[in-house]
Amino acid sequence: IIAFLACCGACCEFKCFLILYAVLMTILVIIQIVAGGMLLAKDSPLHDEAKKTLGEKVKSDFNADGDDVFSFSINIMQYLLGCCGIRDWNDFSGNKPPSCCNKTIIDGDSTWTTQQQQCTSDPPTAPDDYYNPDGCYSKLQDDVLSGVFAILIFAAIVIVQVVLIIMSCIIIKNG
Repeated sequence: IIAFLACCGACCEFKCFLILYAVLMTILVIIQIVAGGMLLAKDSPLHDEAKKTLGEKVKSDFNADGDDVFSFSINIMQYLLGCCGIRDWNDFSGNKPPSCCNKTIIDGDSTWTTQQQQCTSDPPTAPDDYYNPDGCYSKLQDDVLSGVFAILIFAAIVIVQVVLIIMSCIIIKNG
C-alpha cells in the first residue's frame, strides 16, 4: 500500500500521496529503529517476555520424539547451537531430550549409552560436561549480536528507507 502511494504520487504528481508516503515511511522507520534497539539491547523487556513465552511453550508442547514441527525444530536448534531449552534445561518437564547432550555424546555410539541416560535423566545426574547447561535463547542472541553482518543489513535497510523519504520530500518540494 505504501509503495502504491509512492508510485502514484511520483508518476501522477499527486502531492497528497507523496506527503502521506513520507509520513508513513517516517513512522515505520522510527518503529524499526526502536524495535531494532530493543532487539539489540541484551536485557530488554522484549527479550524477557520472549524467553518466558517460549519457555512455557517448550514445557507444554515439546515432544522428545520430535514427531511434530515445533519439537523437531527445538531438537535441531539445541543440537546445532549446543544448548538446552529456551532459558535452560528446566524448560522441559520430565526427562531432557537427547539433543541437550553434548554433540560428542549424541554423535557417539548408535546404542543408548549410559552417558545419554545420565544426561537425559530428571534431574540430570551426569557431570556438567555431558550436557549443555546454557539456554538456546541467550546462545542465539549472542550469535546474532556478534554477527556484524546482521547489524549492517539492518542499518542498510534503514538508510535506504531514509533516502527514499528524502527523495519523496524533494519531489514534493519541486513538484
